[in-house]
Amino acid sequence: MVLGAAVVVIVLAVFLYRFVIAACLACLGAGLSFVGMTLLLLYKGSNPITHIGVRGMYYAGVFAAMVAAGACSQLLLCRPVGKKPDTDKQDKQPQLQIRAEKDWRTS
Repeated sequence: MVLGAAVVVIVLAVFLYRFVIAACLACLGAGLSFVGMTLLLLYKGSNPITHIGVRGMYYAGVFAAMVAAGACSQLLLCRPVGKKPDTDKQDKQPQLQIRAEKDWRTS
């Protein structure tokens, strides 16, 4: 079961690497948020910590929603940086030469 999930993640990582990276980082962020809140509740000695074991599916759904929202926001806000075409450099060179000819410092 675990080996099959690992194979699926590796295959997805090859074809959809941006999605897999976003999902892994969202999972890490949501996990750290849950661990931090759980440790805070344990430190305070409050009663809601006992309800986590009883309502496990509820917290699993909240965790999945946090991961989905985090992955979507990363995919929307962090666009890949593409290379600029070389044609821009060639187009700008004649303009630089014309500007240099008209410059008052070179006259």
